[in-house]
Amino acid sequence: MHVPKFPNAPPGGQFPMENAIMEDNETLIRRWFEQLWNDKRVETIDEIFAPDGVSYGMLEGGVPTYGREHWKQVHAAFCAAIPDLHIELLSIISSGDQVAVRFVATGVNSGPFQGIPASNEAVRIDGMCTALIRNGQILEGRNVIDMLGFLQQIGASPKIAEIAAAKLQELSPI
Repeated sequence: MHVPKFPNAPPGGQFPMENAIMEDNETLIRRWFEQLWNDKRVETIDEIFAPDGVSYGMLEGGVPTYGREHWKQVHAAFCAAIPDLHIELLSIISSGDQVAVRFVATGVNSGPFQGIPASNEAVRIDGMCTALIRNGQILEGRNVIDMLGFLQQIGASPKIAEIAAAKLQELSPI
């Protein structure tokens, strides 16, 4: 990608204001994860998520999460299933009004999740998200979360190896 050179631009080609905006956006996203997920401060949704914000990838079937009240329901469901949920941010990349995050969530599934009883198993869930930031709030979030891995860890979905073994047994002539 060609980046135009500006005669007054500092080394690296970015203006100080652009760096400040990206840093502010990164700080906002760090705050989202730390305060909302790790500290369980639900009011963070009102502070950081835009009233007309939308988020994709948090609900089964690709159903979007619209607005703050819906987000609070989604947050409550995840926290009920994994009350000690902790999210570690592995990397953050920002460019302008976009921020991308790679994370890992850990905890113990000690509560029901979408009708599935608690397994009391420790879980590790890998994920990534991108956020569009406008006026200091998250306007749009897109999430990719390893829900199959999570469901397998709590015993709610058969493991791939078990499915493959059963299929091989079906195909065996003996």
